[in-house]
Amino acid sequence: MTTGETRVSVVMPAVNSEQHIASAIGSCLRQLSGDDELIVVDNASTDATARIVTSLPDPRIKYHHESRKGVAAARNTGLRQVQGQYVAFLDSDDLWPEGRQQGLMACLDANPDVDAAYGRLRVMDDGGIDPRSVKLDGALSPSISLCPFLFRRAIIGKAGEMDEAFFTGEDTDYLIRLTEAGMRTMPWDGDALIYRRHAGSMILQRKMNSKDMLQVLTGKIRRSRNEAP
Repeated sequence: MTTGETRVSVVMPAVNSEQHIASAIGSCLRQLSGDDELIVVDNASTDATARIVTSLPDPRIKYHHESRKGVAAARNTGLRQVQGQYVAFLDSDDLWPEGRQQGLMACLDANPDVDAAYGRLRVMDDGGIDPRSVKLDGALSPSISLCPFLFRRAIIGKAGEMDEAFFTGEDTDYLIRLTEAGMRTMPWDGDALIYRRHAGSMILQRKMNSKDMLQVLTGKIRRSRNEAP
């Protein structure tokens, strides 16, 4: 279906994602209109990621190569390209559950004073059962990741770009900054993200290190005091 306008922009950072990126892209495109866009930012991959993405015959896919390292840098590159009224994030090894976009969009359409809607996180465990997976599966956890959300583009503009200095904790820092920018959220009682846990995955494999945790907290305090970084 085409609407004549880009309503939704999806930003997908990718690095050495040849194993999963085709399925991630497919799960997303099936839920977008013909005029929406998926911005794939290849974060200096050395495998077949570029070939796989550029071989997909869908004009909604916009491919960019990013030589800098880091998911925050890749997402910022994508955010500079977005054209849609709504912005979503999807990592290249995860999936959108069926009905995710319809449910989140319905929340925002019915509540024009809400800036972002989020749903439940589901875990697909490729490497055996992990206790952290059990805790997260089915959770409404708005502080863990940007990916279970659908944002209005206006609130993204108020928060600005992500902090590229973070190795871990970039999602937490950005969600704090979105809240400081006045973001009003609404939970949706549906599945909004399938997080694929595997050897190279990020959310459950990396704990936020003490340096980045301190940086998140220091940044929050400085902003509350209107201090320069």
